Amino acid sequence: MRYDKKVIKKELAIILSNKFIKKILILTIFIIMAFPATALALEFDRPDNRIIIDNTNVNMNFEVDSGSRYLPIRQVCEYLGATVNWSEESLVSIEYGEEVYYPEFFITNGKSYASESCIGDIFGIEFQYNEQLNVLTINTDGTEYEFADILSSMPTYNGYSQEDLKWMAQIIHAESNGEPYAGKLAVGNVIINRMALPQYPDSIKGVIFDRKCGVQFTPTANGSIYNTPSVDSYMAAVEVLEGKMNAEGALFFFNPKYAKSTWVSRNRQFAFSLSNHAFYY
Repeated sequence: MRYDKKVIKKELAIILSNKFIKKILILTIFIIMAFPATALALEFDRPDNRIIIDNTNVNMNFEVDSGSRYLPIRQVCEYLGATVNWSEESLVSIEYGEEVYYPEFFITNGKSYASESCIGDIFGIEFQYNEQLNVLTINTDGTEYEFADILSSMPTYNGYSQEDLKWMAQIIHAESNGEPYAGKLAVGNVIINRMALPQYPDSIKGVIFDRKCGVQFTPTANGSIYNTPSVDSYMAAVEVLEGKMNAEGALFFFNPKYAKSTWVSRNRQFAFSLSNHAFYY
């Protein structure tokens, strides 16, 4: 039998090429499995520094510097009925009533900002700051905001109640205190994902305390569900209730270092790992 060297060389090249492709595919799969959803921890930030005026979410945000809050001068002052101008000397002037004010200010991202106290003095109003929701509120008639008032002004809040927020913040804190912010969001997403399915209760509290197939969340058994949530946990709860999703479809999570049961890992499909938690569908 005669062998054609050109044919052998061509076939050998095909074989080598296929082996190379196979190695690339195996390496790619290994990387995906070894480092699942690594971008999740970088994608989500804390909620914006929101401003609410007279029960209205006005799509304005304050800045924080050295622990003090600063408001966007033109946006806030014009909303409150003043006229804002720039002078030839590059000074900001605020005309309100029969007075003209020249506040100290700084510029960032193309906007000028003045301190909360400065704006308050000009308009004779006081600001309220809610640390749990990271919201600065202004009522021009002088009345104080109630917690429920702030919630009703939050964007796309979808009708969740104050009790819903309370339980969501408490389960997030109990299950993920010390986890990165993205991890807190993911824990809250699991509660939302369960609510959407008929085999689970249709309320946040109901999902958290569900015992139909045994204790679903350890904090409800050891009492840590009743601990006071951190600010970050409240913020994550607000965003979850507003629809922020970074664990779509996930129904289970646990910390592999401390989990005593292996039922989830044996019976459910792995989704991704995020910090100390493994999430499953």
